[in-house]
Amino acid sequence: DNITPVGGPVRISQSDAMELEPRYSPEGGYLSYLGAETPTYEADRLRLKLFDRRTGKIKVLTSTFDRSPSEYLWSKDGSKILFSAPDRGGFHHPC
Repeated sequence: DNITPVGGPVRISQSDAMELEPRYSPEGGYLSYLGAETPTYEADRLRLKLFDRRTGKIKVLTSTFDRSPSEYLWSKDGSKILFSAPDRGGFHHPC
């Protein structure tokens, strides 16, 4: 696929805190990313955020989750975002 960009760069962040790991949804309508809340505090808990490219609104998906999501990905159909998060210094897998 040859995708031609339209328009110039646009700042979507509404925060001065660290934001990282951006990923487009499969259909391209959303941009997900991890972001902290407190500027210059890199040990802050990360939140999984979703930017709606049509409306320009940002939704925090893990605002009540008490861990920092680390690895994450979109499901193939774009209906879900799956993520892992460390718990007490490690990752626990069910047997």
